Formats: sequence, C-alpha cells, structure tokens
Amino acid sequence: MEMVNIHKAKTNLSALIERVLRGEKIIIARNGEPLVSINKIPKKRKDRVGVSLKERFG
Repeated sequence: MEMVNIHKAKTNLSALIERVLRGEKIIIARNGEPLVSINKIPKKRKDRVGVSLKERFG
C-alpha cells in the first residue's frame, strides 16, 4: 500500500488508476494524514441465465 499526497495524486492520477487496476492499494493523504483510498469497482456478476443479479432481484 502506498500513501501519496494530494498534489502527487492530481499530477499522476492516470498512473495511480492503472496501479489500482493491477491490484495495488493507494491512499491519498493531506499533510501526512490519510483521507481517502482509490478502489477498483468489481465487474458486475451475472447469474447462469445471463441476467445481472441487480436486474433480477432489484
């Protein structure tokens, strides 16, 4: 897990996103205090008939 300051995150956002997509954990901090993390959003799962679980169950 890497912690980066806000300025570095803004400057390198595309590279940070690519790292998160490869499985790394990134925390964004201000003055050394962790504020937020960047997380990958999982792909939607589909059940056996090809309908997403959200569509099927609301």
